[in-house]
Amino acid sequence: TLLYTIKFEFPMTKGFTLIFATILVFPVISEDNNKDQETCNSFSHNDQPIAKHDGDLIIGGIFNIGRTSETDDGTYQCSYKDIRQYGIQKAILLRWLVEQTSPMFEEHFNMSLGYEMYDTCNDYNIAMRVSVALTQNSALIGVSAVDFMQLTKMTTAVSAAYLVPTFVYMYNDQELMEGARFPTVYSMIDTECKEAEMTIQFLRKMNYTYMDIWYHPFSKEMAEYIHANYTEKVGCGRLAEVWKGKDVKKIAETYNTTGGEPADVQLILSNSHFSTEAIFSYLVNDLGFRNKIYVLGFSVARSKNIQKYARILTAPGAGSNTLILPQANLMDVPLDTVRSYLAEPWSEKPKRDKIDDIYEIAQRNWCPDDTSTCDTTSWLGYIVAGFKLLTQALFDVLKQRNGVNDGDNFCLESFRKSVYSTIINESRSIEGELDQNMPFTFEMKNKTITTGYTVIVWQSSTNKSEILGEIFPDSINIKNTDLLQEISHYNTSCSPECGPGTYTQFGENMKHLPCCWTCSPCPKNYFSTGTNEISCEKCTVSQTSTKTLTGCVTVEEICIEPGSQFFISGTFFAVLGTVLTLIVCVVVFVCRNRPLVKASDLGYLVMVLVSLLISFPASIIPLVKPTVFSCIVEYYMYNLFATLITINLCFKCVKIYGIFSAAKDFGAPKFGKLITTKGHVAVNIVSIAINAFLISFDCYYRMDGPSWRFSKYQPGPHEPYDLLCDCHDIKYLLLPSLIPISAFLFTLALAFKMKNFPHNFRESLNIFAATFIVCVCSCMFLGGYTLSPPHIKSFLRSVVMLVTSSSFLFCIFIPKLAVLLDQRRMGAQEEKQSIADNVREYVARTPVNSQTEKRKNVGSVRDLLAITPGSSRGSERRTITRNNSSVGADNVSTNHSPADVI
Repeated sequence: TLLYTIKFEFPMTKGFTLIFATILVFPVISEDNNKDQETCNSFSHNDQPIAKHDGDLIIGGIFNIGRTSETDDGTYQCSYKDIRQYGIQKAILLRWLVEQTSPMFEEHFNMSLGYEMYDTCNDYNIAMRVSVALTQNSALIGVSAVDFMQLTKMTTAVSAAYLVPTFVYMYNDQELMEGARFPTVYSMIDTECKEAEMTIQFLRKMNYTYMDIWYHPFSKEMAEYIHANYTEKVGCGRLAEVWKGKDVKKIAETYNTTGGEPADVQLILSNSHFSTEAIFSYLVNDLGFRNKIYVLGFSVARSKNIQKYARILTAPGAGSNTLILPQANLMDVPLDTVRSYLAEPWSEKPKRDKIDDIYEIAQRNWCPDDTSTCDTTSWLGYIVAGFKLLTQALFDVLKQRNGVNDGDNFCLESFRKSVYSTIINESRSIEGELDQNMPFTFEMKNKTITTGYTVIVWQSSTNKSEILGEIFPDSINIKNTDLLQEISHYNTSCSPECGPGTYTQFGENMKHLPCCWTCSPCPKNYFSTGTNEISCEKCTVSQTSTKTLTGCVTVEEICIEPGSQFFISGTFFAVLGTVLTLIVCVVVFVCRNRPLVKASDLGYLVMVLVSLLISFPASIIPLVKPTVFSCIVEYYMYNLFATLITINLCFKCVKIYGIFSAAKDFGAPKFGKLITTKGHVAVNIVSIAINAFLISFDCYYRMDGPSWRFSKYQPGPHEPYDLLCDCHDIKYLLLPSLIPISAFLFTLALAFKMKNFPHNFRESLNIFAATFIVCVCSCMFLGGYTLSPPHIKSFLRSVVMLVTSSSFLFCIFIPKLAVLLDQRRMGAQEEKQSIADNVREYVARTPVNSQTEKRKNVGSVRDLLAITPGSSRGSERRTITRNNSSVGADNVSTNHSPADVI
């Protein structure tokens, strides 16, 4: 068992096989060791050939004829008692073919053909040993593989390991044709998969959709393939394994389990005539089947058995039955000469080999009175064809090489390869005679002989057989169209046809049976395209089914539509805010020399207005369809606006606080040149540069991609995609916002501290009001943002931008705008006097008591004048000159209060 496993798991080489043979054979022929004497004698089969004749080239054969049996003394031997004639007939036929063909080789090449044959006795160990023994013959040029499915692959792998051309004729599958362990195998029958495909092709042509399938264990794979790839897809039916004897009762058990009426079409897949006959008898006699169509499987049907089946199907009360029998053309070859030879009485022939004695026993068992009545094996045509292919290729190779005696250049392995390559060459025309005056043309495809199948139809109404046509792997040739019309469409169904978008729904415990169903529409996100589909196919997660349920389309992408109320309202207010900001820009530019504008610092006002001109248009970006580009633009514009507005508000608050603190104490501002015009510009440039660098790094240089980027969000499979700009890394997203947030919070605190500074337009109070509104709005935004659907999130971002921008616009500029446009109420001098009076009033409430401190701080007046917003140094100096003898700091009278100076 261990060696058998190694044999099948690893590729064989010559050396490995020789070791294998030594292990298996040597203990049998070594009987010197007394310890192993009992083991060696327990099996009497000595692996001797059942037929052998020497020749220059040897044709080998392995057959499954006898059966191992235990004798009275406890040993085992190969018994031929009660054997049937079919297995031994193949060995007799192979010897006869060699003897008939050898003269041709002797005439042309002065070389004779010999044979060497073995019997496996239906035993795995013997099969392996005789396979190894056969391959040790150095003249071996071809092998007829064992005719038993369970032993075929094992023995064939051994001969193929020596590159001996080997043909199989009772079993074939894809592994034999394509496996690396079988490099020199060719087949006389199609693979089970190909036979199943041709069966499906025929059933589809006949429009048989409701059928029951009964199969022999050897045909299980074919039956399951047909049921899964045809019956379940186009109709329905039962499927069960049935063998002869008591197993036929499984048919009744199957009907009891499934319920329903038996199908009108019964497909029988059995390579055993006895099993097929037992199934027929049970269906007709025991279950009382009437008026049915019986279809036999490909490659296993025998036309010679039609009359045996007909006797059952024409029994009294059996009704009108039809038998469809597709038989391989190679199986139906008459081979009269061969059959006459096998029908001769073997008891009268001289015995040359052991097979002669065995065949005499078989004839005595099954046709003792008249040997001509003994049936012959159905596989005669396959053996003859396989042998003809081998010998014709051998003849062609010898002809090219002028025999095998090519001096020292002869190589057995190369010679075998050449013979095999000639056999499977698909481009050559293979013609020959299978019997006397019986020409036959072979076609080789994928290492397999293709001769087609003839479909024979027998009907009980006429009690005769007719040929319907021929079937090939790639086509069907119907010769009798009238017969086709008569036996096709023979299918009953109690169900409507379920079109595309629906599927067949069966009742409970009645799946697929008895072809009674209702048509139900496919569920959402499922579809069907054919008719009578047993189930609907599911769309992919990114797709949903069409309205007709006949296909799938990509799911919808959700975002704010241009015609929606969100887009219209948001765009309207963004445009309105932009227009108001432009009006303010025009007013400020026109009134740039007014004391009010100068006192507010024109540079500060311009930067705030620029930030508003960025924010109002930027509020539209979240309302358009999100893309990779729009998300990056939104990211940049938001941070640019936040940086500009917060830095300039912070700068303004610091400036006001510094000036009023200095005026209060009659001293210099604490921040000095930092709050000058140059300092203002520098702070803006540095802040914007830092933020631009951080955003660019985040967008273009991070391996994980931008922290704020475009994405598609799908709540669940088959649901619409939400298109959105979303945060993917909060840490990197907050990094560019550190400067704006810090400046905003500092501005809010400082503006709150300065809210009581008394001057006409309450600049610090207005800044505080705006920042407080923005702070409250942001808190409300954060609370609702996380709970909102994606398209609402986009609208909320737009709203926050609009509210923030509007707060700064209305709190900072609208009060100034009202005064600047009301020129009749207040002239420039009155306006200037009003500012001074307000400041004087505030300073007066906190007088400086110490004259020494006034003198100490009077030197700071020159610095104070230099930074006073919008002031003209010359004008201020002239004012001081009128009240003092000189503008020197030391000569300024301490009687002037800080309010006078401002």
